Amino acid sequence: MFVLKILFPILCIGLFSFANSIQTLYKFVPEHCEVKNVNKSLINLKVGKCYKLSRTELYLNASGYLLQDILNDRMGQVKITGYQFRSNEYRKGPIEFMLGFCTAIRSKDYDIPNMLRYSNVECPLKKNVNYYVYKLSPNATNMPPLIPAERWKLQLDFMYLNKYIIATIEWYSGVEYII
Repeated sequence: MFVLKILFPILCIGLFSFANSIQTLYKFVPEHCEVKNVNKSLINLKVGKCYKLSRTELYLNASGYLLQDILNDRMGQVKITGYQFRSNEYRKGPIEFMLGFCTAIRSKDYDIPNMLRYSNVECPLKKNVNYYVYKLSPNATNMPPLIPAERWKLQLDFMYLNKYIIATIEWYSGVEYII
């Protein structure tokens, strides 16, 4: 299990980054999402709401003001953890990694440009500026291949100085292979 936890994310990220292709093996079936752990000393979150338009459309809208500057990757990070639904509960799975916030929002991988197309989020992030993201919804086409078909919770912890959580987004979705 330990080897799987270490090697699986590296293998998926490595293979997918070098292949630079679109995967068509599986799709996401969105369930719901939640905005949690909002640290009111670091962000004034005006809107942080998920809404489901149909069985296949789930979106996140968020808007707020940072109370601290995030000028580079050392000041802001995103910790991404995948939880698999096993034995009637979500258990930590093989996906866990951390990216600098600026590196993450500039990335062309993981469908990030598409997810941020209705936003004004860009680095550096300045305090007291109203930042927004509307209609954010991940798409499986730019995700790593070979994610196991089951229910998943993807937890994104937005962090300040690598120790203080700004806010957490939990995105619940199924993975279905198209055969």
